[in-house]
This record gives sequence, structure tokens and C-alpha cells, in this order.
Amino acid sequence: MSVVFTYKFNAPVLLDNQLQICWANDSAIKKGDEISSTTKTVIDSRKPQPKYNDTNNIKQNSMNYVLYEGKVSITFGWTDDDGITEDDLNVYQKYLEDQMETWTWTADFSNKTAKAEYTYAGENNDWGEFPFKYFLDTSTIKMVAETDNTKLLCIIKSDADTNYTIRQRDIPAGATVTVDKPTSSVCYVLFSQPVEINGSAFDKYTQKKLTSASVSVKNTGTIPCKVLQYYR
Repeated sequence: MSVVFTYKFNAPVLLDNQLQICWANDSAIKKGDEISSTTKTVIDSRKPQPKYNDTNNIKQNSMNYVLYEGKVSITFGWTDDDGITEDDLNVYQKYLEDQMETWTWTADFSNKTAKAEYTYAGENNDWGEFPFKYFLDTSTIKMVAETDNTKLLCIIKSDADTNYTIRQRDIPAGATVTVDKPTSSVCYVLFSQPVEINGSAFDKYTQKKLTSASVSVKNTGTIPCKVLQYYR
């Protein structure tokens, strides 16, 4: 496998003894930083990757990266052996159009390449599934920071057998919302911006174990706050 990894993250924080949380290294990110692979990645060889709407060439990815500031592009490149069809591209475009985030999509079937682009705008006012959880199943996938302030959160699960449900939403700057605890034995909540939780101030990049039924959260930052919950 050939991998390029020039994007910079902070040191990981370990949650639940198995969730490694890495926020962007704000001072080190540059336009053009990338995370890419030139071979297909098998997430867990013991389990088939879930397909999107039973489409063979659109599969669930590892759900490791979430954009919370700036702009990112994801470029897919394929060979004849990948078996990508024009119908795959049309289905994938419809998948992007159905997302809560506003993606742009360009595809060149003849030259075996396609690109999805997204600028973080804090558009999710309700809870939704992990953003951009399906990829075209192509040989080459390249994620690139399109601005110097492109900030990604990286979440790595060390135990493949532990299943977490993931949901996410945004809180507009200055807004207050109620964050409830889903029915679960363990629930962690992550915030990309400084917040007040039940009146107490916390810096950006805070992650908390949620034990009460709900908390009141105010985004005290100047841009929308990405909120993620991992629970089981």
C-alpha cells in the first residue's frame, strides 16, 4: 500500500480505553496537506463493508475523519479493474445531494476520476448520521486540505469488535441547544469550539463523558461548533 499522510494532528486523547481522538494541529495545517492511498483499504477483513443501497462500488468507509472548519476535497481515481460504472457515479452524486452538508461533485468517467468538495458551514441543526460515511470503492482516494485553516477531527477505534453509534450536529455561534444522552451505557460528546455546558466554560476541543439525561450547551466561539456523540 502506498500512503501519503502530510496532514498534522495533535497528540491523541484516549476515551473509553479505545477511542483515539485527534484534533487538528491548528498552527501546522497548510493548504495542500493530504491523506491519501493508492490501493484499496480493507477496514476489517472478517466483515464485509456495508454497501450503500446495495451498490457494489459504493461502500462504507472507516468513518475516521470529520471536517469542522475550512474546505476539503476528496478525489477518487480508478482503473478498469475497479469496475466503476457511470451508474455508480450517478448514485454517488445523489447520495451527496441527500446529505445535510452541501457538497459539490464533478466526475470525468472517461478519465476515471471524480471529486467531491465541501466547505464547512455548520448546516446541521438536527442530529444526523456520521457525515460522508460512504466512499466510491476505488483504487485511489485522496483527501486534501483546500485552505490553510482546513481542520479535521480524526477518530480511531482500537477495538474493531466494539460497536459505537455515532451521531453529529452543529451549534451556530452564540446559540444554546440541549444535548441529550441517547439510551446507552456509555456516551461521549465532543465539541470543536469553546462552549458553556450547564453554565461552566470549556475550551475548544473538549470531550466529555455524558452521564446525565441532558445538558445545556452554548457555543461561545465565533463559528459553528461541530458536536459528535459516540455511544454504546
